[in-house]
Amino acid sequence: MANEDLIVEIEKYIEADLEASKCDAVIDKLSEALKQNENDSEILTSIRFLLAKTCLKLKYFQQAQYLVEELLLENPFSEDFLALQVKIYEAIRTQGLENQLQQAQKQKEIFNILKYGYQLLKCQAFPLKTHTILSETLFTMGKTQLAQKHLIQALKYDTHNKDLLDNMVSYLQYAPNTESIELFTLAKQYETMAFPNYQEQSLELFDYNPRTHKTRLRLGFVSGDFKRHAIFFCIGHLFPELKKLDLEIFCYCNNPHDDITDIFINQSDQWRDIVNLNDLEAAKLIFQDKIDILIDLSGHTVLNRLGIFSLKPSPIQVSWLGQFGPLGIKNIDYVISDPTLFNKEEQAYYSEKIYTLPNIYASFNKEEGFACDRKIPESPHKKNGFISFGSFTNMIKLNRDCFDLWIKILKSVPDSRLYLKNHALANSDLRIYVSNYFLQKGISQERLILEGASEIRGEYLDCYAKVDICLDSVPVGGYTTNLDVLYMGIPLITLYGNKMHHRTGSSLLKTIGLEELITFSPDGYHRKAIELASNLELLASYKHTIRRKLLESNLFKTNQFAHDFANAVRDMWRTFVNDYTKQT
Repeated sequence: MANEDLIVEIEKYIEADLEASKCDAVIDKLSEALKQNENDSEILTSIRFLLAKTCLKLKYFQQAQYLVEELLLENPFSEDFLALQVKIYEAIRTQGLENQLQQAQKQKEIFNILKYGYQLLKCQAFPLKTHTILSETLFTMGKTQLAQKHLIQALKYDTHNKDLLDNMVSYLQYAPNTESIELFTLAKQYETMAFPNYQEQSLELFDYNPRTHKTRLRLGFVSGDFKRHAIFFCIGHLFPELKKLDLEIFCYCNNPHDDITDIFINQSDQWRDIVNLNDLEAAKLIFQDKIDILIDLSGHTVLNRLGIFSLKPSPIQVSWLGQFGPLGIKNIDYVISDPTLFNKEEQAYYSEKIYTLPNIYASFNKEEGFACDRKIPESPHKKNGFISFGSFTNMIKLNRDCFDLWIKILKSVPDSRLYLKNHALANSDLRIYVSNYFLQKGISQERLILEGASEIRGEYLDCYAKVDICLDSVPVGGYTTNLDVLYMGIPLITLYGNKMHHRTGSSLLKTIGLEELITFSPDGYHRKAIELASNLELLASYKHTIRRKLLESNLFKTNQFAHDFANAVRDMWRTFVNDYTKQT
């Protein structure tokens, strides 16, 4: 065999092993080739060159560097050897940057993540990983639109990556200027990209005949949040009430267990852990369980199992609590809403039918986080001599438009303060970023209090003693956090927006009879903040009425909500049976 043919042959079987990740086999084959051709200097040089390239591919940089230096001693002017040496040096540099990026990510050093991430992009190295890390970091900073741009780039390298696609829908939902048609279009694309061929599988696998159904409806709840999570406040008390109304409760859990998980287990009729099941396996289990109505509680959040819903193992499928916007799953029939959250013009931007409950979106229990063991504090302005605004909502809802509106309020209320508290602000880099942004806009650091979250609920609620007026995030408002605000007797100013997830604060305020705190434009929001800050008598009266209004409202009438919910699922079932009968 000619020398050239031998080298080509070696390259072929090495490439095959590299593709199969058989790194040791590659090195063994090259070492064997060296031994077999030790008397042919030309072939030895070619094999050593090939071995150096292979070590580079396998990221054995020290060995690659040693081999190429040996080759250059023999032929210091070889363009191939010199080019390989440059590649090795570049690879060592980019590997160093990747290690620094990983370390920065581990330590949550935001500024270093941005520094090393953008350096790696200049090197055109590890683009999928780098764009993903940058998108997550920028989203945490509230830079939603820039985070989206990096996600779009990441998806070019992994088109069907479900986690990236979930993030894409979530980011667009939180972006301040997203049009409904944009969100709807992306949601529709999501299923095709994340779960190709799932719908065809569902048609082959699952067939339902309601005529064989028993009188007792069987509900299946799917979630990655059956744990210490905000969802517990919404449904931790609901399952026992639904069981009293002759509904069976099956839970499909996609999260590790904690102490709260045990409560859910005890409240359900049947419990299924699906963490280790793929979508098809979980869907088959649900179908075997003969679930009549399957309810998603996670939306596009982490640990969701939307792939199961794409397969449609249940005749009726519903979205509730996990996400207020469209999910993009054709086989989800309904998304639950309430009279304030629902706007009939929005139906055009949902593939799901919006089902409006008669009173409220969700109910809460006084014994689960809202037992009156926390006294309503005095308004801090009495001691401080200035008004303190506050927001404890998630950092991802605090974009620059929101900050600019709050800065305008701070400038309009002399010597006022702003107290921000959430999990993300435990990060010192993020606190510096927020402080600097406000400083650039003319608000000194002395007028800001920035804190990380308090893990103990009682300590967290006590922090509201530092707040006179709470400002809802704009445009995406809070929900359970806003409930805490009202529970602590603090007035909440919210902006009624043009999407369902922009009206969560409005839903709460209307339910407890505080419509006067709902505003309908940024200017109205600004005026309301000034009006409240200048009316200390009104602030004092709110302290005596808000908690009472809250606890006496429909939000805490669990029994009534359970009846409304039971009537809703039975109505969905009747509609399905009638449609099925007409078709057959």
